[in-house]
Amino acid sequence: MQLDSNAFVEVDGVSDDESVFVEVFAHQGNMKGGQRDKVATDALKLITLGQSRPDAKLILALAHPDVIRFATKGTWVAAALKAWRVEVLEVELHETTRGQPPSRETKCRPRARQTPAMDEVRSSPPACR
Repeated sequence: MQLDSNAFVEVDGVSDDESVFVEVFAHQGNMKGGQRDKVATDALKLITLGQSRPDAKLILALAHPDVIRFATKGTWVAAALKAWRVEVLEVELHETTRGQPPSRETKCRPRARQTPAMDEVRSSPPACR
């Protein structure tokens, strides 16, 4: 995606009409510093896209309760996501992906529990992170 400033940003999913942007983080288990940084970076990426496209729906799709808690309760990241109207969407990983260690061959294909905006999103599934 090209921003108004001509900078380029890559997102995990975008609708055909560029009205919905999605970042996916499929990490399972306890979070470490680098994983918190990844969620914060994804949040900043979506917020920046929202500034270029103020009417767009911004979605951060997460697959583990600890990660969801980090993005929704009591952290500066949670406050930023709420302030900038980024929706945190809980997704369920496909059973063949859940519990496997990440690898370049493993693809995360999240199934959203609530899917109104996700139906409109085209995406090449991101590698597990």
